[in-house]
Amino acid sequence: MEQFEWNANYATGIRELDTQHAYLFALTNRLIRHSGAGTEDATVVAGILAEINDYADKHFSYEESVLEQARYEHLAEHKEQHQRMRERLALYASELESGWLTVRELTDFLKSWLRLHILREDIKYIPAVIHLRDGG
Repeated sequence: MEQFEWNANYATGIRELDTQHAYLFALTNRLIRHSGAGTEDATVVAGILAEINDYADKHFSYEESVLEQARYEHLAEHKEQHQRMRERLALYASELESGWLTVRELTDFLKSWLRLHILREDIKYIPAVIHLRDGG
């Protein structure tokens, strides 16, 4: 499966947020490397997914704090999207463990969600947070 490459199209201009987004791409790539061709190790995959869950939660909390500081007017909606993603990741961990979901399906979902969330939603907060760039 093709790796999931971070590039400048995903940049918000806020160094810490961009670093965190790039790390979520890297974690997704770790899952991709462990999918298919009979190389899936359930313990390794579960560990990577747990790390994605933990890191996404920390990232969402940090991003929300930046948006609060910037007084972003759509913060409530953004928090709801993050909460839905937290819930979906928990569900997917359970479905992966029970065999209802494949690693390939999970990585396809993660790639799609990260792309769309950054390019459609995160991009919207840039005008509100751009003044925080040098302090962020």
